[in-house]
This record gives sequence, C-alpha cells and structure tokens, in this order.
Amino acid sequence: MLGTWALASAPYGVADEPAHVVKAAAVARGDLSTAVQWRTALGARVPATVVSVPRGYVADLGPCDASGAPITCQPRPGRSSGSRVHTVTYVGTYPPVFYLIVGLPSVVLPPDPGLVAMRLVAAAAAAALVTAAWTSLTRSGGGPLALVGLLAAWPPAAMSLAGSVNPSGLELAAAIAAWAAAFEVFGGDVGGPTDDGADASPVSTAAVVRLVTASSLLAWTRPLGPAFALFILGVVAFGAGRRRMLEVLRQPRVRTGLAVTAALLGAAVVYVLAVGAPSALIQDSGPFDPPLQRVRGSLAQTGALWHEAVARTGWRGTSPARAPAWSATLWLGLAAGIVTTGFVRSSARWRVALLGILAAGFFLPVTGALRSPGVTWQGRYALPLLVGLPLLGGLMSDRRRSGRRVERGAAVAAAASLGALGFIGLQAHQARQSRGADRSPFAAMTDTQVAGWWLSPRSLSIVAALVTVALVVAAVRTTRSSAARSSPPQEARPRS
Repeated sequence: MLGTWALASAPYGVADEPAHVVKAAAVARGDLSTAVQWRTALGARVPATVVSVPRGYVADLGPCDASGAPITCQPRPGRSSGSRVHTVTYVGTYPPVFYLIVGLPSVVLPPDPGLVAMRLVAAAAAAALVTAAWTSLTRSGGGPLALVGLLAAWPPAAMSLAGSVNPSGLELAAAIAAWAAAFEVFGGDVGGPTDDGADASPVSTAAVVRLVTASSLLAWTRPLGPAFALFILGVVAFGAGRRRMLEVLRQPRVRTGLAVTAALLGAAVVYVLAVGAPSALIQDSGPFDPPLQRVRGSLAQTGALWHEAVARTGWRGTSPARAPAWSATLWLGLAAGIVTTGFVRSSARWRVALLGILAAGFFLPVTGALRSPGVTWQGRYALPLLVGLPLLGGLMSDRRRSGRRVERGAAVAAAASLGALGFIGLQAHQARQSRGADRSPFAAMTDTQVAGWWLSPRSLSIVAALVTVALVVAAVRTTRSSAARSSPPQEARPRS
C-alpha cells in the first residue's frame, strides 16, 4: 500500500519534500552541515542551512504553487544528476539517520528514478516497522480488535508521508512500533488477566530488540523524537504498574536493552540541543496574540488539527490534497469506538494511561503555541503520541471473551471500513494532483495517462484495491485464529 502512495504523488508533491530531498542527498554524500543562517521569505523567518548536492536534486518548483493548479504541472526530475552546487534547506538541523537511509539511492541514481527510489526505501522502512508492531501486538495478547487499532493508527495522511521523502512517515511508523514493543516488554498481556502486575513471564530477546530499535529510530528521526520516546516508555511503565516493572527489570536482557536505549536517547538529546534544532523552525514575523488568546485559539483548533492529521495528504499550492472531510470524520469515529471499548474494559491504571495520551494530544499544540508563537502547528506533529490511543484501545478491547462472535464481525467490518477509507484517500490524493483542487475524489480513478511516475492513476487504483481486499482477508483470518485460540478444548469421547 505504501508503494502505491510513493508512486501516486507527483514529484515534490508531499509535505516539505523539496527540502528533505536536498538534506538526504547531502547527508548521503557526507555533508552533515547544521549551521543556520536566518533568511526572510514570504514574510517569515526561515532557518537556512547551506549544503552541497548535485544540481538535479534541487527542485525547481515554478508555477505549480498557484492556487488550485494540478500538482502534475511539476515536471519530472532530470535523468542527469549534474554537477555539485551549493543550495539551502530549512531542515538542516534535523537528525541525520532518516536522511542517510533514504538518501543512498541518490548516490547511484540520477533524480529520475532516484527520487522515487528514495520514496520506496522510506516506504519499505516504515512497512518493516509496522510489521514489527503487529508482531508485538499479537504477542501481547492482541487479536482482531488490536488489528483494527493498528489500522486506525495509520490514516491516509500517514500513508502519504510514509511513501515520501519526509521523516514524519518514519517517525510515525517508529512510534507505532515503539508503543507496541513497550506493551510487549513492560505491559505483559495487557489485554488479559496479567495487567495488574502478576508474575512476569520471560521477555524474549526479539521483543527487547524491537523496543530498542523502534525507540532509538523514533528518537533520531525528528527534533521531538527523544521526548516522544520517553513519553511512550513512561506511559506504558505507568500502566504496567510497579510490581510488573520490578519483575521485568530483574531480567538481564531487559536491563541491557534499556541501557542501550537510554544511551541512544541521551545521544539524540545531546545532538538536538547542540545543533539548536528546537528553535530552528520557520517562524512568522508577527505580531502575535497575547498568551491566553493563543491558548484559546489552539484549543479551538483541536478538531481541525485532528482532521488534518487524518486527511491531509499533500501540500503543494494553497489548496492542499485532502481526503474528503466525511471520510476523516468516519475514520476518527472508528478510532474513537475502539478507544472507548478499550477504556471500558481496561484496569484503572490503563484508563489513566489512555487519558494521559488524550491530554497530551490536546495540550501539545497549546505548548507549542505558547513557546513558539510564530510556528504553525500541524496536526501530524502529535500523531506519534496519539496513535497510542487506538493501539492500546485495541489491545484492551480484546481482553474479554464474551460476545466474541459479535466482536469478530465488528472487527472485520471496521477493518474493511478503514481499508475502504484509505482507498478513498488515495483516490482524492490522485484527483487533487492530476485534476486540480475542488474535484471529485474519484475524478482521476480511470485516468490512463501517467501523471507522476510509471503507473497511471487507474493502475494504481487497481493495485490499491487489491491491497485493500488483502487487508480484509487478513482481518478475517486473524479473527478466525483468535477464535480458535480462545475456544476451550473439547474432551475426547471414549470409544465404544
């Protein structure tokens, strides 16, 4: 699915991709420059870092920023990298790990097909992390409703980012994997009777490796990564309880894994502070509202930010690509349903944990508005924390065995609905890029002309439809295997 998003987006048609491509091409060639020179552009203060990259990897945006214009007016990158030139990027202070991973194709390939290869590498890394998350969830007692929670944590906006050259996609995938691995290591069977701190079963080495890898990648992907990783570990440790944590920490492999994680998170904090990443952000020039008014304005935007976190799939032009508003509302409704079910079925400590995640989603934008009034907060910034809600809600929803047949049907229906909404989001993304703003979500579905890369919108739609069907089939198989595990063994009849 992420591969279809990588191929569906026109060149440089996803959030901040031109700046991230330049950073990736520079890091892959050993240019780790982080020095910031402040410049003024379009009434804003922009942190510019000078780097050296091949000329072909510097985007020429041109007229495609016109309001409502089809993003496909952006020409495909050239087939020659060209000579090295000095250019600027406003993400120069971001940690280099993501850029090293996705920038390697630019070393051996020209911009066409180098840019799409970079996207596919990013998509593969995100897919591997989400797969690791599902492994952790199943080994934490998760079943069909946990699968719904995982799907709800991966909206169209996230899929678009994961299929682009933007560290937000890898950040979100790493956060999902970190939440799931933390549940597996610390929370035990959070969906079962051991969530009150009963004797801890041995934690596998694979689980510890997943936790260390996901937490470290999260910390080294974006400037807020270390804080997000610490928040995830703290919330899950609180939900697990003191007794459970003490018993888990008696295991040498867990202590070793936490030591490695602490060292890598500490190094990430040192890096972020040393290069001044928290303050090297694009800032409006003002004037700014008083603090109390900024708080009220931030809280009033909560609903819009959550819709944006689900639906916004592109950025070029003043009319960005979005999934239909009704589909975002339905997606949030399905996520709220799984969270509410999990809240009702969870223990007191895990209920407090869920409320803590929800509170962070409300007040993180407020904190940003107070600390940096000139910085525009976007809905995707809080997603690494908010995805903990459906993930934990799905695990908790699987804890009771009553009404399993009804729950299995509901899980399949919810998974099918989320898959269909993701498909609709892709169609709206293609329509905005190929036909322009204010088009029907399905306007480009039957187009046979290649608008972005090698596959036409119709071909991509067929691939996405097949993937959606595969997700539904996976949900059905998961419900059946869960039912088989929960069914009591039948006594053998004596032979006559």
